[in-house]
Amino acid sequence: MKQFKLTPYALAIFLLMSCGTKKTNATYVINKKTEAKQLLNDIWILDSIDNLTINNTAQKKPQLEVNIKENKFYGNDSCNQIKGSITKLTNSEIQFKHIFGTKMRCNNMKFTEQYHSKLLKTKYYTIDKLQLSLLDSEENILLTFRKID
Repeated sequence: MKQFKLTPYALAIFLLMSCGTKKTNATYVINKKTEAKQLLNDIWILDSIDNLTINNTAQKKPQLEVNIKENKFYGNDSCNQIKGSITKLTNSEIQFKHIFGTKMRCNNMKFTEQYHSKLLKTKYYTIDKLQLSLLDSEENILLTFRKID
C-alpha cells in the first residue's frame, strides 16, 4: 500500500486554497459590487425614459457605451453622436458631465434635450440581468437601457 506524505510545500498550497474558498458575507458583498461595476462597462440601448417605453421607429434609439477604464461615455441621442466624461463612478453611483455631440438638426429636439437632461441628473445606477437603470438623487428611475452586444 502506498503511503501519501504531506510535504510542507503541499501543505502550504492546501492551506492557501482552503483560505481562498472560504468567504464571509463582507467579501461576497465587495465581490458582487465589483462585478456590477464591471457589468456597467458595455453598450446599452434605451428602452424607457421616465418609465415610458421608447418606440422610436422614425429615428434610431439612443445608445450609451460606458467605458469605466477611461471614465468616459459615448453613444447617440437618437439623432447626434454624443460623448462625455464620467466624473464619479462607484459600485452604485455614476455622474455624467460635459455632454458633447454633433450638431445635426433633428425632428425631435425636445426628446434629445430631455435625454441629455436625464443623463446629467443621474446619480445612481442598478443592473439587473441585462437591464441598466439610471436613477436620480432620490432614486427615481430616469432611464432604462438593455444590453445589446
